[in-house]
Amino acid sequence: MAHPLRIKTGMAALALALALAASGCAKDTYLVVDLTGSPDLPPIKSFEVNLTLTSVDGDGGVLRAADVIPKKPDGPIKLPASMAFRLDSEEGTLQVDATALGLLDETVATASQTTSIMHSQTWHIALMLEAPIAASAAGP
Repeated sequence: MAHPLRIKTGMAALALALALAASGCAKDTYLVVDLTGSPDLPPIKSFEVNLTLTSVDGDGGVLRAADVIPKKPDGPIKLPASMAFRLDSEEGTLQVDATALGLLDETVATASQTTSIMHSQTWHIALMLEAPIAASAAGP
């Protein structure tokens, strides 16, 4: 059975990832996610982020992790925003799914991207959050 993918998030992880990448001494794998979106999105209270890693050799199976990045104490989260994840010594194909949650925990925008990661590297991806298409606007 595959073990869960362990992640560390937040500004401290982002600062550490950037500092280690700049110094060239990073031994862990880091993922930096930059989130952007339309300025007319409703206020964002938090982000739900799901990571799904498929092992490069297929032997490690599929590893999953989820985390919720809560709102700032002084109000809604403003875009652009960044978050960092420290991944264990994993490598393979990584699917990143981000959901922006509104003040009532409703989905206000989503974004997804797939990338390949390797151990001991810092990876950057940019996600453009887009509002979901309303059922009435989607047509029959």
